[in-house]
Amino acid sequence: MTTPLQTIETDRGRIGYRTAGSGPDTLLLLHGLGGNSLSWEAQFGALSDGRRLVAWDAPGYGGSDDLPESEPSPDDYVASLGAFMAAMGIEACDILGHSMGGIVAARFAAHHPDRVKRLVLSCTSADFSPSGPGFAARVDDLRTLPAAAFGRQRADGMAASTTPEAVRDRLAAIAASARLPGFAAAAHMLGRSDNSELLKGLSLPVLVLSGSEDRIAPRSEAERLAALIPGAKHLTIDEAGHAPYAEAPASYNGALLNFLSRR
Repeated sequence: MTTPLQTIETDRGRIGYRTAGSGPDTLLLLHGLGGNSLSWEAQFGALSDGRRLVAWDAPGYGGSDDLPESEPSPDDYVASLGAFMAAMGIEACDILGHSMGGIVAARFAAHHPDRVKRLVLSCTSADFSPSGPGFAARVDDLRTLPAAAFGRQRADGMAASTTPEAVRDRLAAIAASARLPGFAAAAHMLGRSDNSELLKGLSLPVLVLSGSEDRIAPRSEAERLAALIPGAKHLTIDEAGHAPYAEAPASYNGALLNFLSRR
């Protein structure tokens, strides 16, 4: 059964989200460029025992309004995340940011260290900006291809060689639902993202996750990312590409539970 979509009004527009579980700790889940809050279905059941999970639709995705800024920066997404947390009554929580979400999560943690308890950076980078032209091409693909073809293209780009077809289909369906304004704004932001200096000042528990066959944010980039953050741990998920949360959920969830259970 699909976790139902809800929405909440913030001072930066409406935000869509899905939630599961309850407990004293909250884990906030931030999806990637080709994802949305549905990306985390395999985590809702496995991680929600004694913990509240909240997965947002980034601005311009799913049930969320577009950003008010026409050419947003990473800090504009950070502002929307802060507004969402305030509207949800979340003072401080654990945050997992995947790919694009990792840029936002790390930057939020740097700007608001009192609001983030533990940080997971999944298949992301310290600086996606060298790939700016690649992101522009993806926007052109979304503009010109049929939605299903765009979704399949993105799924094949994310998935490992061993990823089952059913998982690829799910990744494709989620990517195919992308809306052009929100996707283009996020791609614009990623083409101008650089957290390298901010990462050096983080002082909280950080886990960096990578997929063994990730071609978008390869293991070497995860190693560089972890090396910038004092005390960060790096773990590679085997037989996974850029979507280990769906491709290898047992390994991915196990790594998260181990990290989040430490005090």
